[in-house]
Amino acid sequence: MIIFWVAFSLMVVLFLACVSYVAGLLRCEPQFLKEALSELTYCQEGRPVLVPSSSRLIAFIGLIGILSMDAGIATVILYRLAADRALPDLAGLNYFLLCQAGVFAPYAVNKFAEAVSGKAVGLQYPSREARARQAPGSPEERAGSLRG
Repeated sequence: MIIFWVAFSLMVVLFLACVSYVAGLLRCEPQFLKEALSELTYCQEGRPVLVPSSSRLIAFIGLIGILSMDAGIATVILYRLAADRALPDLAGLNYFLLCQAGVFAPYAVNKFAEAVSGKAVGLQYPSREARARQAPGSPEERAGSLRG
């Protein structure tokens, strides 16, 4: 039974390491998650605008669910390997993985629709420096207003 707890502890430590890494990213750059779950579009003035994307949100929530299920499966596999027990029959694993991939279908369909309609042509995500230069109250503008 101690082998189970070793495997379980290993998976919990791995999970906590991932959560602390993402939390650190969010502390350092609070816009990180907002930018990841948004799509770049252009408004009528020609300036880029981030618009929330439901397909990206669905894919993100699905990814968290898939990672949770896969971590549970990995815990059982580690336990069985460490305890010298036989692994269960993995014949249906292909269907299981295909069903997991189905969670990302809305995002894939959205990207395919953009490519076919021509909306995606020419859209380039501006670099962080370019966005800072375009933003009102950027450091360059503030420095210029202080000088004169």
